[in-house]
Amino acid sequence: MLAKPLQLLTLLVLFTAYGAANSTDESATADRSGASVQDNNGADSSPQPLQDGHMMGWIVEKAGVCARYRSGQFDLDGDGLNDSLIYLGGPRFCGTGGCKLYVHRVSPAGETLLGQTTVTRLPVGVLESQTNGMRDLTVSVGGGGMAPSVRILRFDGENYASNPTVEPISAEGIGELIISDGELRIPVGNDGPYSTECD
Repeated sequence: MLAKPLQLLTLLVLFTAYGAANSTDESATADRSGASVQDNNGADSSPQPLQDGHMMGWIVEKAGVCARYRSGQFDLDGDGLNDSLIYLGGPRFCGTGGCKLYVHRVSPAGETLLGQTTVTRLPVGVLESQTNGMRDLTVSVGGGGMAPSVRILRFDGENYASNPTVEPISAEGIGELIISDGELRIPVGNDGPYSTECD
């Protein structure tokens, strides 16, 4: 008499365990960079949604808890992972001609810095064209006695150009927008701002 309920209970436990092992988690698994990574079953998850501040740890390490930044993501090399562009402002990173733009290639192994471009202004965009396997970027320039314009940054095989005003290549437009113009932000973590004492 006890055998039948015990068999049913065993089947129920097995069925539940099988369902849990084969269910798909639709939330993507991500490392701190915002890149897609493999889940525990070895299935490659899709690229993470675009987000501002996806490399917050790097921003804080580079510029401090009161850093001023804007950022964006775009798959520059066509590998399915969103690469990172971070625009840092403030006295340490800006001059009369603009501020610094950092370009990071994102891979499952982490991030690699591919460019540190000075005297740039927002907005920042990307073109359909590519050079040495990486999409061409566009940056706004102006100030410091220079008329406002849009310049192209090309990848030389190792880095993006460090100064958009040297050997300038003008663009007719910004292309697809990656980082919009606007007020720079301070770093914010899961529990709110890293510091409450930023000006």
